[in-house]
Amino acid sequence: MARISQEATSLLDKIIDALLAETPNSLGFPGPGTQSAYYPGPETITKDEITAIAEIMEKNSIEPENTRLRKSVDEGAPVFHILQASVENSSAPTELDGGDPGLITVRVVPGDHAAELSRVCAALGEAAKYASNDTQVTVLNEYIQSFTTGSTEAYRRSQKAWVTDLSPSVESVFGFVELYWDPYGVRAEWEGIVPISDPDETRKLAGLVNDSAKVISLLPWASEENDGKGPFEASLFRAPDFTIVHGEFSFPPSPLPCSTERPRVLLQRALSVSVMCLFQSLWRLSCLGWCQRAFWTTANTDSARVLRERCLGWCQSAERMYVSGLSITEDCLEPLFQQRRSLLTTL
Repeated sequence: MARISQEATSLLDKIIDALLAETPNSLGFPGPGTQSAYYPGPETITKDEITAIAEIMEKNSIEPENTRLRKSVDEGAPVFHILQASVENSSAPTELDGGDPGLITVRVVPGDHAAELSRVCAALGEAAKYASNDTQVTVLNEYIQSFTTGSTEAYRRSQKAWVTDLSPSVESVFGFVELYWDPYGVRAEWEGIVPISDPDETRKLAGLVNDSAKVISLLPWASEENDGKGPFEASLFRAPDFTIVHGEFSFPPSPLPCSTERPRVLLQRALSVSVMCLFQSLWRLSCLGWCQRAFWTTANTDSARVLRERCLGWCQSAERMYVSGLSITEDCLEPLFQQRRSLLTTL
């Protein structure tokens, strides 16, 4: 069909390579079979180029969590655009010092995801009217400041305030936090969660926290040294403030967060997030994490299936103790830890 029209032929020439190219089938550094939304644009950026831009960003005190990186070509020379998530936009991008004049051009372009973040900030402003205390107002206002300007320093201030707000009825978790999907491991995925505290569940978990010293002394690596805690535990266990919550997500979470902790802040409390059976999920993940050697070392053998069944049995025993409201005592836990020690010695 393109042969009968010069215009159609010209259009086909522009798209034929993309039409016939191999379809990316996995996430990773941009390439023939991989792709990443953190590095958009028609020009393929290499890992070495990403590393070079990361060094320039560090020299200019620009943090990468809320950025994407786009490569273009201008008069045969590569130009790199750091797309910074913010409501504020600028018609004149800021050009950074690349160290070697004329060899590399790096520009900071604010306003990435501006429309979405504008709606987020408007909603956070409304939420601040219903905050329970001044600390929560501070957290929400710093969120707004960060998402409006792109300031990661404002985001850190929000987290420092968040840490001091103990056991709130309504939680808030917003921002570019998780680094799971960036192949370079520095750019974060947006997440937004508004969880509501479950006082009954929190009360049960508080019982476990109060018995934490006893539980630590029953761990498989515990020994007589360090007051019975063994060589791998801190001399003084400082239990954080735990809150069991049920959350509403404003994003499709990549890994479903059964618990979340804020980055780059010395935490004095922790937030556990659940959609349905939270504690059961936590037990399964914890127990299966402890038994991960059983899953990875002999994944396709009969013994692996036996080990999986024993791990799941461990989880179910712990779940029954929790659901029935039993206190976590040495008599309850010792049989479970004996089973786990026996399991690990078979690997």
